[in-house]
Amino acid sequence: MKKILSTLVLLLVAYFVGAQVTMTDTVVCKSFPKDNHGHFLPDTIINNTPDTITVTWHKLSEQLLTGWTGAYISDPYACYPYAGGSPHSFTLAPGASGVMFVAMIAHPTAANGACYVTLTTNYGDMVFKFEAYDVTNVENANEINLLIFPNPANDILCLNDKIPLNSKIDIINLSGQTIYSTIINYDQKIDIHSLPKGIYYLKVNCITRDYSQFLSFVKQ
Repeated sequence: MKKILSTLVLLLVAYFVGAQVTMTDTVVCKSFPKDNHGHFLPDTIINNTPDTITVTWHKLSEQLLTGWTGAYISDPYACYPYAGGSPHSFTLAPGASGVMFVAMIAHPTAANGACYVTLTTNYGDMVFKFEAYDVTNVENANEINLLIFPNPANDILCLNDKIPLNSKIDIINLSGQTIYSTIINYDQKIDIHSLPKGIYYLKVNCITRDYSQFLSFVKQ
């Protein structure tokens, strides 16, 4: 009986500790640009435990359509070739967060539909979903074909399309922290001159269309 109780206690402890390490099960990038350039999709792991944890991960599987190519995968500390399947590890201090990125390339003639890449970790699986459709597709008619330029950029980042009113723009660093937010109207230019050099991703949330999109850019 004591052995059974001890086992139950250990299982409960493991359950509650694991439940305090959170991530999004599936992250989605809609209207992925078919521009033959790599764009990444992030997912954030948050350590809400009182202890430093080690996250071990590797690429578990992929489902790619014709014309889609994996570019690279990165954790908070390093970037790795997409084709590699070896396990990697990183640590997170109590209360810290780390971002995992999967970068994908869609060629101009890439097939429409959804591609999936799954990373498995010792705290659960992370699914990265990349979508691209024709603009005539009814299901995705409300989406915008958003591009940002120049990329890399020095001082000003421009959006190529007319963004719906009250769209929200977030700029997020590689640690998963939102470092800049604004509400934009049409043909808005974003001043990024004060950002340190590095890689960022930009999230556009079009509230009136119930639509969001991630794009990556480099600050020179």
